Amino acid sequence: MLVSDLGRESRERRRRLVGFEQRLLARARRLGLPPGSVVAVGFSGGGDSLALAAALGRVAEQSAMRPVLLHVDHRLRESSGEEQARAGALARALSLPFWALRAGDDPRRRHPGVGVEEAARRERYRLLAGAATELGAAMVALAHHETDHEETVLLRLLRGAGVAGAAGMGERAELPVPWWSDRRPPVQLQLWRPLLGESRRAVRAYAATLGLDPVEDPSNEDLGPRRNALRVEALPLLERIVPGATAGLARYGALAAADDETLEAIAAVAAARAIAPDGGLVAAAVAGEARGVRRRMVRRWLRAAGRSSATADRVDAILRLVETGRGGSVVEVGQGLAVVVRGGVLRIEAGAGAAGEEEGT
Repeated sequence: MLVSDLGRESRERRRRLVGFEQRLLARARRLGLPPGSVVAVGFSGGGDSLALAAALGRVAEQSAMRPVLLHVDHRLRESSGEEQARAGALARALSLPFWALRAGDDPRRRHPGVGVEEAARRERYRLLAGAATELGAAMVALAHHETDHEETVLLRLLRGAGVAGAAGMGERAELPVPWWSDRRPPVQLQLWRPLLGESRRAVRAYAATLGLDPVEDPSNEDLGPRRNALRVEALPLLERIVPGATAGLARYGALAAADDETLEAIAAVAAARAIAPDGGLVAAAVAGEARGVRRRMVRRWLRAAGRSSATADRVDAILRLVETGRGGSVVEVGQGLAVVVRGGVLRIEAGAGAAGEEEGT
């Protein structure tokens, strides 16, 4: 065999994709992105994100994607700067572009009133959204896998979530950032979770074939955060009590997602019919729908009015206004605004709380 033939065979072998990469390529092609689209990748350097980054790098040419790795230093540990440097070294080993993002301060100071996990999550998505916008990225790819999905479904069920929350994660999702504030229009961040159909074992097995040492997050061993406790203690216990319980959670999440999609479609049509000429929501039209649809109608109307951060208790209080027909009563929805029923129509007014009795506090 000629030397040139040997070189060609070697290149063909390198281009040959293993099963994990082939499945990822199929999911990437289903996105239908234009050639050369930038895909930002949330990259902690841990085993899961390392597997995703490496596989995306391998299929980049065939999927018409240009992956760029984004690492967020939350500044919650003294070693966080060193971890970011190690993540950068892994990116260089994968021959992929790398952006180092760093929180300006301890996230708990920027986001007072919430726990450290939520504060870090808000800061992470704030930085990812900013970088994705600057890059002109079509979406942000995250390394959540099947086990992460099961944990999310269980955690939300334990919090009393409805069908929408119990649906857990979807492969494609749109996330408004910031979702915790109405002070400025949010960036609609497009999320892609291509590994949701992969087991944790499959993801880690692929990562192990790379011959690279992932960045280990010591906080994963801390059982204080609820998600860690569910992963380490609750899910294995459930599996021992009811074999197949974790897979059952994933199936339930998929069923809930299908139901949620149907209810959202019904609510979208109903909400469009219920909008008054001045942008208010006709109370009688809302009251005429099933209760599950009513809640979604109100949420859609609030989102359209820039009140996406309204909590479940605020939505329930607004529904009480609809059901009781108490004209003059109001429900505060933040930023000095309130929902009030006037002439049978729900409206959002500034300073309306002074006009009557406040509901839902």
